[in-house]
Amino acid sequence: MAEVTEALEKQKKQREPLFSKKNRKLLSDPFNDDNPIT
Repeated sequence: MAEVTEALEKQKKQREPLFSKKNRKLLSDPFNDDNPIT
């Protein structure tokens, strides 16, 4: 059980933050060509 929680903590740390450079760019200009959603 401890191994599973340890693995989950590592995955959370590897995610990029919400306001990283890439995400901040999408928030400021959401309709550019780099946005896969539009």
